[in-house]
Amino acid sequence: MKLVKNLTDNGIRFYWIDESEDRLSPELATLQLAKEWRIQTLFNTYKAVERRSSIIDRRSDSNKRERISKNHHSLQSNPQGRRVADRVVEVYIDLAKKQLQALC
Repeated sequence: MKLVKNLTDNGIRFYWIDESEDRLSPELATLQLAKEWRIQTLFNTYKAVERRSSIIDRRSDSNKRERISKNHHSLQSNPQGRRVADRVVEVYIDLAKKQLQALC
């Protein structure tokens, strides 16, 4: 899954695409909504037995993550987590930037 940022008549919107660049999600108004849609989708499509009781990653609190990182050096090898749902979300294709540059 890759995140796209686009400029529409409604403002900046985010949506997810697959490897074939087919749209997977609706247009989402904020990056936070895009993150939440991705996590929920990953949990909903997970086929094995789910051991987590919450879809909220405890590492999403940056202050807590920093404290844990400093005090527990064993976590340094994989500070974002093992699961795809725990990884930091970044915009893969920024169409809004290209569109704004074209206007200038």
